[in-house]
Amino acid sequence: GAMALGIAAAFGLLPGLLMRSNDAFGWRNTYLFMGMFVALTLIPLLVLLLRNHPKDLSLLPDGKEDEADESNGKLELESDAPPEEDHEISLTLREAASGPALWILGAGMLLWALSGTGVIFFAIDVFGSFGIPKEEVRWMFTTFSSVMLASQLLCGILADRYPANILLSFGFCLLAAGACIVPLTSGP
Repeated sequence: GAMALGIAAAFGLLPGLLMRSNDAFGWRNTYLFMGMFVALTLIPLLVLLLRNHPKDLSLLPDGKEDEADESNGKLELESDAPPEEDHEISLTLREAASGPALWILGAGMLLWALSGTGVIFFAIDVFGSFGIPKEEVRWMFTTFSSVMLASQLLCGILADRYPANILLSFGFCLLAAGACIVPLTSGP
């Protein structure tokens, strides 16, 4: 929930800032600044704050049940006891890279990131070619972020009910369909 809100807020705020920065400093300098910002702030925060295992947060993996400690309500994990039956599939990087799933997921995420970056950086030029003023382009991203927030909340609910591979496949199909439709448009 909080992550979805943060992503939607960033999608609503950053394009306007990036567009203004593009106007003032050019797209190359803006892109350079954005890369430096990510490298100097977001990556260190990620390294410091990311927790990859439920036990790092005193939680159990999905599907595991344990009795709560009645004195403080927290779960007590037995760190030395081996799990009775572990259904989780765990792969090494080499094993994951040898199969198609990693590459399909990576390509889909890369397509989304590259197309999104292109739209954000060149939105004024692209939409301006259709006669849409700069301010309206900036407001479009505010509208997009509101829709993004609602769709991420909906997708969170769907993720609790349907398998991730089906949802990801459906999302990538929608992304591909959207990319195929864009060249067919003839006006705003």
